[in-house]
Amino acid sequence: MNKYKLAGLFLMFFGFKTALGTTTDPATTLNSDLNATAASYSSNTTSSISIAPRDNLIIATTVTNWDIKASDMLAIYWTAPQGSYCKNSKFTLVRGPNTHHDVSWAYRTVVHTNAQGRTTTCQGHWLAQVVNVNTGKILASAGYDVSPLNKPPLSGDNTLSSAAPDNS
Repeated sequence: MNKYKLAGLFLMFFGFKTALGTTTDPATTLNSDLNATAASYSSNTTSSISIAPRDNLIIATTVTNWDIKASDMLAIYWTAPQGSYCKNSKFTLVRGPNTHHDVSWAYRTVVHTNAQGRTTTCQGHWLAQVVNVNTGKILASAGYDVSPLNKPPLSGDNTLSSAAPDNS
């Protein structure tokens, strides 16, 4: 065994001394360098969203272009109209293996029939947002106004909001 192989084995098992005389594990140094690189990386994942009515539903369709270098986790946040009995909700979007371009959808039922047979509508302004869960950044946002029963629905809009909805 030559002296270079022996020195390499010594460093692998015992680390090496830095100029300050402290022992450093090469694996720890490599991991901290990788973590610093990952923390400073800014994702290029983009998404768009649109909302359309269908029967008793409003459907949000998203088109996402995933950044293959980032480990993004996205979600569609639905914000229910204020003052309604409807609740906010969240749907997680999961990227499949080797997926770069993805189309997905999430829906909300806005017309309900209760146990007594009475029909009610979650009327008002609904907001759907695509949010990067890792960073809290809103990638896309769309709104839709649901009108009372027996009236034609109002068209959607593209309003933007600066804050993610509260899911409480």
